[in-house]
Amino acid sequence: SDRMFYGLTELEAIEFGTLNTEGIVSMSSMFENCYNLEYLNLSSFDTSSVLRMNDIFRECTNLKYLNINNFVVSRLNSSSNANAYSNMFMGCNNLEIVINPDIKDFINARLGDNHTATLIIK
Repeated sequence: SDRMFYGLTELEAIEFGTLNTEGIVSMSSMFENCYNLEYLNLSSFDTSSVLRMNDIFRECTNLKYLNINNFVVSRLNSSSNANAYSNMFMGCNNLEIVINPDIKDFINARLGDNHTATLIIK
């Protein structure tokens, strides 16, 4: 799913329904440069096999709501490759992110000091 929606600048929202993401190992740049994307609910995604999410939401400058409540990042966390999750939220400002408590520290670390985001723990 690398670059699946990359550069779709007019895209505002996506409904995934029952998309099967089991077994996907890389989501790098999946939504990168989707400038007009405002709402994204990825709570149905199975990310338990994902090894790379670098740049996944990079430059989604209008993204206001992101639900990644069911994301599993254990394989990302155990990766020795820091690039596996670099720049995940670069260029995302004023973002509300719904997450589960298990990934709070991971997401906080990815947001860094240069981003404004509100984490909603579910």
